[in-house]
Amino acid sequence: MKRILKIVLVLAVVLLTAVVALFFITFESPELKNLLVEKVSQELGHKVEIERLTVNLLRGAELKNVVLYPKEKFGQRPLLQTAELYLRHKLIESLLARRPVINQMIIDRPGLFVIRDEEGILSCRDLLERKGRPSSISRLVIKEAKITLQDKKAGTEIGLDKIDLKITDFSPSKPFKFKFNVGKELKAAGEVNITTGDVQTKVVCRDFPVLIFGPYYKQFLPPQLSIKTLDTDLKVEKEQDRLSSKGNLQIKGVSWQDKLLLVKDEKLSLDYNLSGNLKENKLTVNSLKAIFSEMQIYLSGTIEDFDRIAFNVSWPEIELSRIKKFIQKSVNPELDATDLKGIVSLQVKSKGSLKSLSDLDYDGQAELKTITFQRKDLVEPVNISGQVRFNPREIVVPGLILFTDRLRLSASGRIIEPSSKAILELTVKGDDLALIEVAKFFPKDALSKIGILSGKVDLKTEIAGQLNDLKKAAVTGNIVLNDVRLKPDQLDGILELSGGCHFTEKSLTTQRLSAKFGRSDFTVSGEAKNLQRSPEIRFSLNSKLMNIDELLAVYKKREKRPDVQEKTDLVAIGTLDISELIYLKESYRNVHAEVKFADNELKIPSLTANLYDGSLGGQGRLLLAKIPTYEFTGRITDVTVNQMLSHLTPVKDLVFGRLTADISFSGQGVELDQMKRNLTAVGDIRLNDGRLRGRLPLKEGFLNLLGISKEREIPYQGLSAQIKIKDGVIKTADFKISGRDMDIWASGEVSLDSRLNLLGTSILSKDLSDMVRGEVSSLLKDKEGRLSVSYELTGTLSSPRFRLSTRDITEKIQQESEEKVTKEVDRLKEEVQERLKEEEERLKKEAEKKIKEETKRLLDKLFK
Repeated sequence: MKRILKIVLVLAVVLLTAVVALFFITFESPELKNLLVEKVSQELGHKVEIERLTVNLLRGAELKNVVLYPKEKFGQRPLLQTAELYLRHKLIESLLARRPVINQMIIDRPGLFVIRDEEGILSCRDLLERKGRPSSISRLVIKEAKITLQDKKAGTEIGLDKIDLKITDFSPSKPFKFKFNVGKELKAAGEVNITTGDVQTKVVCRDFPVLIFGPYYKQFLPPQLSIKTLDTDLKVEKEQDRLSSKGNLQIKGVSWQDKLLLVKDEKLSLDYNLSGNLKENKLTVNSLKAIFSEMQIYLSGTIEDFDRIAFNVSWPEIELSRIKKFIQKSVNPELDATDLKGIVSLQVKSKGSLKSLSDLDYDGQAELKTITFQRKDLVEPVNISGQVRFNPREIVVPGLILFTDRLRLSASGRIIEPSSKAILELTVKGDDLALIEVAKFFPKDALSKIGILSGKVDLKTEIAGQLNDLKKAAVTGNIVLNDVRLKPDQLDGILELSGGCHFTEKSLTTQRLSAKFGRSDFTVSGEAKNLQRSPEIRFSLNSKLMNIDELLAVYKKREKRPDVQEKTDLVAIGTLDISELIYLKESYRNVHAEVKFADNELKIPSLTANLYDGSLGGQGRLLLAKIPTYEFTGRITDVTVNQMLSHLTPVKDLVFGRLTADISFSGQGVELDQMKRNLTAVGDIRLNDGRLRGRLPLKEGFLNLLGISKEREIPYQGLSAQIKIKDGVIKTADFKISGRDMDIWASGEVSLDSRLNLLGTSILSKDLSDMVRGEVSSLLKDKEGRLSVSYELTGTLSSPRFRLSTRDITEKIQQESEEKVTKEVDRLKEEVQERLKEEEERLKKEAEKKIKEETKRLLDKLFK
């Protein structure tokens, strides 16, 4: 017994020693390597290279530098290349089967280089489609693999590294487990049944760079969409043809750009529950909750053939303040200056292609829940509520309410082709609206200039145009003003308006618009065109009373600001019919004018008016500058001259009669003192059947002799003169008054402040001249016996200084004295010839002395 025990013990030791030896002893077999290369190459149909094969009878084989080449048409770069490949076998099964039975394969740091040609064929396709006998390998481990795909069809190349795969309990007919990861970004684990195709897996992904797969996922998604990274935690189950998946996706770096939207580098979170029928290529989204920009979106529907979709979308609360930043500026460039707040509820049904989301066919509606619209240039926000229906072809607005605290407007319309041209058709209506509330829809600067005080309006406006450029939109409408009161910043008073007008974006038409400012009233009919560029206005203005003094107060206010020089491209052509016009506190009646305003110049081709009980007709122009300039040429007919002079000059109750004049004048300014300084004129004046009234500083005896009292009137049948006005002075060289008792001539100048500097001659009639006796009168009479008096007139019109000229009297006396001396000298020559020279000298001296004494005596007689 002991001997048998010893033998068993020795055999055990020998066996153990043999096993240990077999475990550690390895050997190379070139013949076996060549046989393996030949066998594998024939079976796979690809060229295979193995640098070295090392065999251990217990552990298996180790292959060094294994290379698998693709088919020749894919080039000579290896399809698979690995530094080390380990094969583990089952010893007993291998001995019984008389061939290696491999149950484990370990591949260390393999590199897989796959080519996709222009026809979309993969260089490894035949290996993937290869069918052979069931493998005996139950465990597969791949460590730190690197995969490179050169896609010639897509024109790109992508690569993934640090790929690990572990398959355990592999069976072609039973479920087996696997683990898979790509670095730290992607991990997956689960169970697969190859025979049935059933799968159960859990996938965890953190910051996986989805962007490198862009050329492939974009085949199924619209080109406007791009994604950077993906986080996910999901479960996927496939049983026969049924697929289900639940989980969460965190998509980062989401960008989208089309004509309406611009989303850049945003985050999208998805909680979903999917099920599908792979046989029918149909995926059902049982529920999907998306969180985008802190807003929740709910979706359900189907996807067929990975392309056709049919979804119901519910977006219960869209915060416009968040959405605004995603709207393209080209949709409406002014959106940046708009503060948009409020909630919109959205319900949409859509269908179409997943590859072209922007071309989806959809039908939906939105409910606006008190949207607040505030622009920086608006006085206060505008609120909007209502419903909107929409589809790809149009957005329909059956009814919106625009309101402030005290104002309500209704709006209806549609937007045609919202995804392309986006043409807006909108109607806004409101009746009996407080104008001060309507103005809150307009910019603040415009409101401050208008200065609305009170009044109501009825409004209907239609707007049609491209949404991205509403400044070019077609606008039509009607507005009726009811007792509107304004206080514009340009006027020193209140402007009252009533009436209606029709307007478009380019024109404004009114049949009867009434206005009142101070004492002035206007009724305007006309049309204004080209309002967006250079306005052209044709109008007819009627007024019962126009007070120019009040209206010019606006211009005077501007004159005090010399830095203000406004120019306008406005062109206005029209007629004025004014029953009474007040200027410089004087009333002018029945004023009719044809006017044209362009380039800051007012031209008056025709002007007629009744003034100073006469009439005026002519034409002129007014250049509106910092200080306005004007020109006028015309005729004054049958004007009461005293009334005109009393109004325009300090001369009052001195000249009476009816004036007719042809006159041309020009000047600057609108105030009387400016006009006097700058007035330049040329005229031909004529008066008929009038009289002069005034006081002359002559001796009472002389006036009595003429039959004229100190307080006198001098009647005349005609008065005429050609005058020139310049630098505040009226000049004339042919002033003439023709009367029954006297004719008067004068030349010189009269300043517009009434200063006189005239020289003239007065000639009395023959009857009146015969009444004058004395030595002096005989000296001043002409050959016809008419008394002629030369004079100088100075002082002012209201206080003239009249002085007779002594030159004529002195010449007459000197002429008569010289004749007497000559006669006396001749007589003395006859008597005393010898003393002629002495006496002649003495007599001459005495004659000169007598002339001086006689002249003095006569002058004293006239002026004492």
